[in-house]
Amino acid sequence: MFKKRLATICIMLLLVLTGCQKLSDRDSQSTSSSVSSAMSKQSSTSSSHSSSSSSANSPSAKPAPTSRISQLNKQLTGALGALVLPRNDGLTTGSSHLNIRYTQAANSKTIYYSVGSVAETFNANALQNEYPYAALTLTSYTSANEAAKQVDFQQNAANLPTTDLGNGITGTIDAGAGQRYLHWIQAQWSFLVHAAAVNGEDPVPTGRQVVAWANQYPLPANRGAAQLQVGTSYAALNQQFTWQAGTTVYRLKAHSIETAMKMIASMK
Repeated sequence: MFKKRLATICIMLLLVLTGCQKLSDRDSQSTSSSVSSAMSKQSSTSSSHSSSSSSANSPSAKPAPTSRISQLNKQLTGALGALVLPRNDGLTTGSSHLNIRYTQAANSKTIYYSVGSVAETFNANALQNEYPYAALTLTSYTSANEAAKQVDFQQNAANLPTTDLGNGITGTIDAGAGQRYLHWIQAQWSFLVHAAAVNGEDPVPTGRQVVAWANQYPLPANRGAAQLQVGTSYAALNQQFTWQAGTTVYRLKAHSIETAMKMIASMK
């Protein structure tokens, strides 16, 4: 009798332990499933946030606005044919009100650059009343030799006082009758700066500045000559740069030396 009860108790204990084990396994599976689901949701949320952040930080696909001089150059070439033109208007302010008109003859074209109170229509008649700050003339000749004669390239004169202009450039000074002239050669260019000594003008500071600008705004490798003035007046186009390219001679006159050099350096 005792043995039967003992056997019954053992069987009951075995059933209880088996049930507990199944319950533990089921709880473990449920917990693992919950954790896996939570991790999946977190990964999805992170991916969505990353995608949203990437989209928010991506640069705009809008193209850069076309500059005023680019628009006018396009109209110029449409009217006059393919030309080598400044891509930089040389201005520090007023570029949005840049205006351009032109005139042409049998073998030449002149382009006038001005700044108005408003941006006028290309080559508008009203622009004849605006003072240009620069004028570019392109003249064609029958031969390269004939074109070369139009460039007043000068060699340094001997037996004149010299002065250091920086960047390894030495200039010569010629003076007389209340005038002073500073001359030097830099690369393929001849430079001449005029100053009225009678007015207390000195060409050397201007010369040193031009030498520095020539390194900052490279001029064409073609043979060229610049005739520059220390003194200037309102609307005067007395800073002149002339150079040859094949049978064409380019001549840019401007109110400002630096403006002219910026424009020339950007021509293509």
